[in-house]
Amino acid sequence: MAPKIRTKPRKRPLQARSVETVEAILTAAARILVKDGYDATTTNKIATKAGVSIGSLYQYFPSKESIVAALVERHRTEMHRVIAARLGQHQGHSIRENVRALLEVVVEVKRLDPKLHRVFVEQVPRIGELPAIFDVNQQLAVAITAVLESRPEKLRPKNLDLASYVLVNTVLAVTHAVLVERPENLEDGSLVEELTDLAVAYLVGAEH
Repeated sequence: MAPKIRTKPRKRPLQARSVETVEAILTAAARILVKDGYDATTTNKIATKAGVSIGSLYQYFPSKESIVAALVERHRTEMHRVIAARLGQHQGHSIRENVRALLEVVVEVKRLDPKLHRVFVEQVPRIGELPAIFDVNQQLAVAITAVLESRPEKLRPKNLDLASYVLVNTVLAVTHAVLVERPENLEDGSLVEELTDLAVAYLVGAEH
């Protein structure tokens, strides 16, 4: 049996100098992951880039995986912060207005450190706490379901929970593809408009 990979930190930094050391390690790891990829990232590379000894690194992190897990958790926390802050800001009078507001949140979440997010999604093994980044999908689905349930008489789908699941995963897949292949469309707003047309046609019919 293969040994279990430790993905939890050894200890939490308490003093200012320790916090700075951990921050330097995480920053270095993120840069190496983006530049070299997950497989080529090593604790020795991270320590060198961070300007700390390998011994100092191992005081806080038992493995490369534990460093990546800490980065994933930080990224997930930031995504949750954006979602929580933005979802309550806009309550439109139409399905289109509400759907567009939700899709703007999805795109904004995807734009948080997109190169690192791509590494997490495409390269990082699903071990330990590393799948945690994907629970953001559930948070978005719950938000979309709440919007849809507020006006069910106008909607084509009968199963709103399933409709939310379909929308979230479709939008995330398309947004990720655009992030990789056509990033300029994340910046000019055209992606949100196209996705809004797609979502509204699915929910209420093309005539809307």
